[in-house]
Amino acid sequence: MEVKGGDKDFPICVVGNMIDETDWRQVSFEEGRELAERIECAFEECSAKDGTNVEKIACDIVRVMRRKRAKEKLRQEDKADERR
Repeated sequence: MEVKGGDKDFPICVVGNMIDETDWRQVSFEEGRELAERIECAFEECSAKDGTNVEKIACDIVRVMRRKRAKEKLRQEDKADERR
């Protein structure tokens, strides 16, 4: 977010990994969710080992990107209509 200058108009998701390794957990589900709420983004937990939620996270980010692109297209069309 610092690199983007505080711009929140890009896809971001807080991801907790290794949910299948409960003994190694360093951040609780609640802490991850609270961080995501604070920076106003999605939160998921996953496991790269067994694939839990990995595809879902990728699909969610693509969905956000498509919505953003559609909104930008509508804004451009509105501006073009205003100029006419």
